[in-house]
Amino acid sequence: MADLDPTADKLDAAIDLLWSMYARPTFTAWHELWVAARTDPDSAAPMIEIDRQFMVAGELLYTQLFPATDDAHHRLDKTVGPHLVYALLTGLATAQSIPGYEPFRAAEVLDAFKAMIRVYLGTPTPPPVAYR
Repeated sequence: MADLDPTADKLDAAIDLLWSMYARPTFTAWHELWVAARTDPDSAAPMIEIDRQFMVAGELLYTQLFPATDDAHHRLDKTVGPHLVYALLTGLATAQSIPGYEPFRAAEVLDAFKAMIRVYLGTPTPPPVAYR
C-alpha cells in the first residue's frame, strides 16, 4: 500500500491487494497450519502470535488509510473494519482451496462487497475498471 498511486481509490486498492495475498498458495499453507494448530497445542501458540501481529498491522494500516471522521455512523471501528474484510477473504480463499473449483465468482463477490462498504461509508463509487 505504501507504493499506491495517490490518485488510486484506497478502498479498491486495499481490498484488491489483500485478495492478491489470499488468492495464492501462501494462504493455503497458512490455512493448513491453522487447522493443524487446532489439535496441536505446540503449534497453536506461535500461530496465534503471528495472527495477532497480522491483526495489529492490519488495524494500523486501516487507521492510516481510513482516518476517523466526525461522522461516527459512517465509520467502521478499527478492529471491525479489517476483521470484516479478513473474514470475507478467508471464506472466499477457503472456498477456492480445491484446485480447479471456484464455487463463488470471487471478483463479483468482491465488487459487491466494495459497493456495500461504499454505501455504508457514504463514499462515491469510482468508475469501472476496464481490465476486469
